[in-house]
Amino acid sequence: MGSNTLAVSPKRTTDGSTLLDINSHQPWTGPVSWYEAHVHSEEGWDMEGGVFPGTPVILHGHNRNLGWAHTVNAPDLADIYELEINPANDMQYKFDGQWKDLEKFDIPITVKIFGSFTWTVHRDAFRSVYGPTIRNERGTYAIRYAGYVDPGPLRPPFLEIPAEVDTAMQRKAERWKALCAKYRPLYETKAA
Repeated sequence: MGSNTLAVSPKRTTDGSTLLDINSHQPWTGPVSWYEAHVHSEEGWDMEGGVFPGTPVILHGHNRNLGWAHTVNAPDLADIYELEINPANDMQYKFDGQWKDLEKFDIPITVKIFGSFTWTVHRDAFRSVYGPTIRNERGTYAIRYAGYVDPGPLRPPFLEIPAEVDTAMQRKAERWKALCAKYRPLYETKAA
């Protein structure tokens, strides 16, 4: 299981070319086989590489300035914590021997009823230091998943393009980051 990616500097090739070899060990057919795509726009997008059906960006590929690849493995990425709730205050849970407040926020869900008529349902959502937290008749559980606080290596490398390299691409990357940031509060946790 896994993948291989190898880059060779122009200083090491006989013709002065940069080489990028991506071997992702994916099947030749099916939903997780690669489909080739070239994204080009008048605003500066110009990248090509491989995508899975439905992905909004090139996952393996290159633009005029850099190339990127990903690999897979089988890490344990999620943990579920059963929280001990304070018997005197059901909005507190025990963390490191101390009672901490659950963060509570509203999630509005707008439902289309008929034609242009909508109805907004409000549901309470909770967050603990571990991540999103749910309550049910069996208890209170927090879900900790890799990447909630900082996606780190999961962040697409083309979003980290220095402005002096490709200003049009950098503007697009900043718009993508802003879109991701808009939806991030649902998932991110606060420092303990």
